Amino acid sequence: MTLDGFLTFLGLAAAVFAIIPPVARLRIRLQLGVQIALAAIAVTLALYFEFFEFVALPCPSILGGVCPLLQMPTDSKFTPEMAAFIVVLVWMVLAFFAATLLPPSQRSLGPMAELLERLFHQDRYGEAVDFLLPHLEFIDRAQNRGLWTQRTHDWLAGNRIVDVEALLAERKKANRLRESRRFLRPLAKLFPSGNHAQENAERILNSMYLTRQFMDYVALQRPSVAGMLVTLDAHQRYDFSNRLLHSLISVPGSRLYEELERNAKYDGMGDSLVVGHNFILRAYFGNARVAELLGAWKPVGDYLISEIRRADQARLNGRSDDFDKGRWNDPIAVGVAYFDLMIRSSSHRPIGAVGYPAFHN
Repeated sequence: MTLDGFLTFLGLAAAVFAIIPPVARLRIRLQLGVQIALAAIAVTLALYFEFFEFVALPCPSILGGVCPLLQMPTDSKFTPEMAAFIVVLVWMVLAFFAATLLPPSQRSLGPMAELLERLFHQDRYGEAVDFLLPHLEFIDRAQNRGLWTQRTHDWLAGNRIVDVEALLAERKKANRLRESRRFLRPLAKLFPSGNHAQENAERILNSMYLTRQFMDYVALQRPSVAGMLVTLDAHQRYDFSNRLLHSLISVPGSRLYEELERNAKYDGMGDSLVVGHNFILRAYFGNARVAELLGAWKPVGDYLISEIRRADQARLNGRSDDFDKGRWNDPIAVGVAYFDLMIRSSSHRPIGAVGYPAFHN
């Protein structure tokens, strides 16, 4: 590779970076430190080989017999330009793998939070989803102090949540264990506490769960993401679930109406209880334990009660000759179908002693 070729490559790399999708640029920015280090090493080596004739360094005598392999005689078939080409090729491969395979670190959560807030400010919710979706579980673990460095620090420092019942049952044993762990606390300083990572992760999830416009976006255009947020082990999901279900049931023709209608009319192969591509219903009733934990009956049930009280009682108790015509646009009929599916899902997948019957109390 000549010097002109190397400069052309740098220009093409800049042009490619300018036209790649915005989400790809955002992911590259998460690994900016690694990319800068790779670029600095590669450019230095490439320029060294390009100007090898003028800046060639003598081989250190300490390397001994390895020197003949590192030197490039003028009559050798392997020229410095070839070495520069190999350096650039290896740089391209390593940069690609770093951008696509290297997982985010705790330090990258801060830039992620700032980028997410900027995307939300510009109403670029689609890009925000594509940017964060591969890292949601990592962000959730950071918020719940589930990263291995956080868990190790908490264990050594004795910051774990105490099981009160076990502590009262075996107080002496717990006291002895706490005293024995006292000598391990200085070791906690060897591991980062992860407090900043936890704060930034909570900042990210708060933006996703508490932004009304984002909830409307995922409910309407990305229901699979709404289902994922409902099943994620984050404390913000409870309020998000209540607002999501209330919003969906209160708007005839919403995604919830569509999924309930499609689920009732499904006549294909597989599990007909909850069809796989009904992402919101699948999130709640694919595992009835999720619906139990989130109280999935309450927002829908409360809305139905208010609708029944406002409805014309003569219409509700009258003949239903044209019921099927507007059934899937009627909140009361759709709500009944919702509770029917809920009960059938709980009978297929038991949820425990406390569950849906609590609504009837």
